[in-house]
Amino acid sequence: MHRNLLVQLIGAASIVVAACGGSPTGPDSDLPNYQGVWQGAWVQSSCTGAACDVAYPSGALRLTLTQSGATVQGIVEIDALPIPAAGSVNSDGALSLTGSVNQGAATIRVGNWSTIRSGDRLTGTFALTLVPTDPQIGSQTVGVTLQNVTKTS
Repeated sequence: MHRNLLVQLIGAASIVVAACGGSPTGPDSDLPNYQGVWQGAWVQSSCTGAACDVAYPSGALRLTLTQSGATVQGIVEIDALPIPAAGSVNSDGALSLTGSVNQGAATIRVGNWSTIRSGDRLTGTFALTLVPTDPQIGSQTVGVTLQNVTKTS
């Protein structure tokens, strides 16, 4: 008698799993796909810190991203400086990323990343922060807007 009940429960569980696509953590098909290589430019929209008068006003941007469900990771290249980054696609479809790299006497951080995919184009903003190892120098944060970023592969 208990064996039959166990068989029924296993059968019912199999039906529930099959109805859910076989995986309770599978990718959400409603989320935009950011996977691929994206290239374009960044343009400075704001700057705080002592070195703002010598900060570059714009430069090259390349993203190489992989995606599994809502999880995204890859490399953000800012003027050929690769910065490992990871993040997620939010329920509203926006991509959020953060990352950092040590570069000589400073750490460079990417944060406040918020972009939206529209076809093969990305629009949005992020912040680039330079944190020197010498705290007396002080950090600098550049607000950035994506410009002409398109999917290349």
